[in-house]
Amino acid sequence: MKHFVYLGLIALAAASTACSNDDDKNYKPGEREDRIDFGNAFVNNSVSQREAMTLGNLKEFNVWGFVETPESYVFDGTRVYFAGNDWRYDGVEYWYHGKQYWFTAIAPLGEDSGWYFTKLATPNSDKSYRGGGTVNFSNITAEGENDLIYAFAGPQSYDGEGIPAKVSFTFNHLLSQLRAEFTNRMTSTTTLKIEDVRFINSPSTGSIDMTQENPVWELGSGNDYYSANTTLYTDMIDADGSNIAFGKTGASEGVFVIPTESSHTYQLGFTVLVFNGVTQLARYEHVVNLPATAFKMGRSYNLKAVITPENVNPDQQLQPIEFTVDQVNAWENDDDVELDFNNQQ
Repeated sequence: MKHFVYLGLIALAAASTACSNDDDKNYKPGEREDRIDFGNAFVNNSVSQREAMTLGNLKEFNVWGFVETPESYVFDGTRVYFAGNDWRYDGVEYWYHGKQYWFTAIAPLGEDSGWYFTKLATPNSDKSYRGGGTVNFSNITAEGENDLIYAFAGPQSYDGEGIPAKVSFTFNHLLSQLRAEFTNRMTSTTTLKIEDVRFINSPSTGSIDMTQENPVWELGSGNDYYSANTTLYTDMIDADGSNIAFGKTGASEGVFVIPTESSHTYQLGFTVLVFNGVTQLARYEHVVNLPATAFKMGRSYNLKAVITPENVNPDQQLQPIEFTVDQVNAWENDDDVELDFNNQQ
């Protein structure tokens, strides 16, 4: 039986920049000229299916930063937060003239975010640090509901002239996002309800070494780190909260997943409930193999399924209700009925 499932790529909208304010912040004498400040933040490739990280909702992030060598950290997971019109952090750190600094930033914060950062500790001979370490991620903790963004800035330095520039970050999304759409092509009298939408065989854990020129995700291995049966559920959303009418489309929420190569096999599971009015006619369980597709960082994908009478039942094609006419019976003559004209009222 054929399942008409195909992939569509959602357009990605770039976010605009934030505003900064250089008004006095009640610095102590001597602090203003040389302190390290964080300025504009950008979020690239903003995705819009679920509550993804954007410039509008980015309120805090963690920063790691070292000077000259990874053996000398100035910021070690410091929380940077937006207050008033500025990005701030508790305490104060200073630029030292002519020294080179590297900075790494990660968001979102929170115990359910699913990530932790292993900072770089060994110096490189050519100082080609790019990012300052490895991002480790567990979707067992995040449950597909949390975005993950990363930025680095470096090398940065201050020559001692004037007010030093604020450290500006451009964040990029490190995960992919998947969503399922279902179109009702059954019959005009039939509505559909889709339940238990789930992405099967989604990697549970992974890590990405952001010190590399072209970093790629490495999936976890071993029973403690990766399960071939990992399932991420997503809620079904219909346009008006009702069943999907004929010719209409309903969509699930997006889930965030660790990017994978096309060699990784995903499956989409879902349950189709068929209704006529208030009467449930049938319930069909589906598990569909997705086409071989490389899911890339910062990209959001639609999985589009068209439900038809030919594919709604995974075990047997529906049989149409058909009509035939055997014959039209001929008129039969009964006894003659004579009228009596003398029988008048």
